[in-house]
Amino acid sequence: MKEKKIKDWELYIIILVMAFMLIACFTKINSLRREIDHLRNDYLSEDDMLRDQINSIYRNVDEQLKKQASLITESTFSLGELDTKTQMVPVTIQILPKEIHEDMQIKVELDGEQAEFVKNGSFYEATIPAGLFLTEEPYPMVSITYDGVTKTEQLEDIWLGELWGKWFPLLRAKDSLGYIHKTIAHYWKRSGGASAEAVYGGESVYDKQGNMIYGY
Repeated sequence: MKEKKIKDWELYIIILVMAFMLIACFTKINSLRREIDHLRNDYLSEDDMLRDQINSIYRNVDEQLKKQASLITESTFSLGELDTKTQMVPVTIQILPKEIHEDMQIKVELDGEQAEFVKNGSFYEATIPAGLFLTEEPYPMVSITYDGVTKTEQLEDIWLGELWGKWFPLLRAKDSLGYIHKTIAHYWKRSGGASAEAVYGGESVYDKQGNMIYGY
């Protein structure tokens, strides 16, 4: 009986040691797993940073190439008074061409409308009407002709889409122009104990005669 108790005691010790070893193994595995995850996250972070740097370099190179290939050194624009009957806004565009020639003709085109530039100081200036709700091809196209050759360039720095936002940027704004706005409240949300606010989506704009002039 005594010999059997010793064997049982030894067996308990062995089981206990194996249990500690197993716990130690699991602890080590978890530690290695965390270390691997940490290294992987560091690698992914470094990889993302490297990709961002590469993309930034590509963007800078593209911008420099565009500037070198561009016909224009500088371009600016300003908006005139809105014609509420035609929903058109006069846009005055000023450009500074890289090259100046005596027989040079410069024109601008926007949404089927054309205008010719005239020299004003060191700049060339043209005024062209733009639709208040222009959504297609909202960038002016400039054409420069000299020596019988015409070159064109889109003024990507001048975006004339959805000009209506400059006159009535908020749904709750008082519509002194006489337009009627209609929209849909999809749902209401409440945050921080404040009153529930409607979340709108889609908007239609009608003139005084009830004709829809804009909608999405």
